[in-house]
Amino acid sequence: MIRQSYKVLLKSIGMETIANYKYLQENSEMIVGRSNHQEKIDFPIFNKLVSRRHCKIYLQNGFIFIEDLQSKHGTELNGQKLTPFKSYRVKEGDSLTLISGLIEFQIERNNDDTIEFYVGERAKTVKTVLNDPMQTIQTKNESIKMAHKEFACFKLLFNRIGDIATKEEIMQTVWPERNNTSDSPVTDEEISSLIYRVRKKVGHHYTIKSITNKGYYLEEIE
Repeated sequence: MIRQSYKVLLKSIGMETIANYKYLQENSEMIVGRSNHQEKIDFPIFNKLVSRRHCKIYLQNGFIFIEDLQSKHGTELNGQKLTPFKSYRVKEGDSLTLISGLIEFQIERNNDDTIEFYVGERAKTVKTVLNDPMQTIQTKNESIKMAHKEFACFKLLFNRIGDIATKEEIMQTVWPERNNTSDSPVTDEEISSLIYRVRKKVGHHYTIKSITNKGYYLEEIE
């Protein structure tokens, strides 16, 4: 079904996020907040000043609304700080900011009439099968054999596709035998080397991107 949609764009330079825009459909909502693994955030931002659930943007009966979710540093519409849990209508061209203007969003009508996906969906056009006993990945009629640690790393990223896996989580998943010892800590060089090897093996189908000082996330190549 084709429905009117809007594009919510992150305009602020230097704000790290998995994608700099998301689509908002009729009768859907989008939670903007700091990236975390306790709950699903539709538009995650990697900034410590952003609250875990900072604000909510939703489209209802053709109108866009924003609601601050009692964030610590506030949400502003055209420079005016919003009262928490009160809905405000947003129009195209309005200034929508977080943290006193530090982070800026822009909302514009999506003119691509063929769009058919919704906020929060993870479209997987290619079926990928992970075979744990064989440590292989089957995708696009190609079987990719991996070493144990490579497979463990890819599986973690694949299960989080579109979301970040922190360096700590990669360490705990790939090197569990070294989690409780300080004699031989896992180094950044070991993680980088592992990511490099995984990238080489899945590079025709997936890309692994890094978030500075945070971790990595996996995206499917269309």
